[in-house]
This record gives sequence, structure tokens and C-alpha cells, in this order.
Amino acid sequence: MSKVKVIDDVRSEVTREATRDEWDGDDICEHHSISGIELVPDNGRYRDLEVSFKVEEGETYYLVAVYYDTGDSFHREENRVSFIDLFKTYSKAKEAKKVIDEHSGGDDGVDTGSGKWTFGYKNEAGSDVEGHADWVGYFEHFRECVVHPVMCH
Repeated sequence: MSKVKVIDDVRSEVTREATRDEWDGDDICEHHSISGIELVPDNGRYRDLEVSFKVEEGETYYLVAVYYDTGDSFHREENRVSFIDLFKTYSKAKEAKKVIDEHSGGDDGVDTGSGKWTFGYKNEAGSDVEGHADWVGYFEHFRECVVHPVMCH
């Protein structure tokens, strides 16, 4: 097993400034530039993912990420990201992406009690994994699921 941090240069842009009302908040949009991953020591506190295999520096892997919008009645946050898992092979990453796309396709973002809060996929080792769908909720909106090729630095 390896712990990894995604190298993601995030820029936030205010798309609507809050009014003078104390309850109002800025609307923001995040812009992501994912340039790779780095190993986190076993005793490291901050990591984005814990994967089922040993990650090697200099190797290319495939990161599955979901982009979505969220917020509340008083502000909006666009293009947030949720890192799902890291894979050695593109084909297994693509299978996980397919599961997420099917889970999220046509969904209006409102949970109907049908289990939309979670989804299942197989990790690199072939084990079943249950993930939490951060992009499901009353104010959430699924944008897209992307497979990013990333190198370990």
C-alpha cells in the first residue's frame, strides 16, 4: 500500500461577490491543474489517497477524479474536485470512470433514498470498494469524471 498526494495547482476565482447581507457568501469557481502525484511517508498526516499497491517514483499512473459543483442557498462553489482512486492500468481506471458516469448520468443531484450517496467499483487489486459520492445532494451537480495520466515525482 502507498499513500499519495495529488499535485494540484488550484486557482479560485470569485464569480459573484457577496452582498452586504451577513448571510450571503461569494460564488467561486476552482480551476485545477493536476501535474502529478508524490509519495507521502507512512507516518505522513496529509494525503489525498491510500492505494492498494506500491507506487514507484518515475512511473505513470491513472488518477480518477470527479468534478462537481456545490454550495447552499447563499453561495455557489463550482468545479470542486474529488479524487477517487489511482490505478496502474488505464483500462481499470476507465472501468471505474464508467461506473461513476453510470451512477451519475441523468441524476438531478437529489438523493431519492436509492443509494445514490455511495457507489461501488473495483480498485487496482480487483477488490470491491465503496466510495462516497460527494457530488450528490440538493445543491450538488456532477460535471464530469476524468482519468488523468499522472507521474509520481
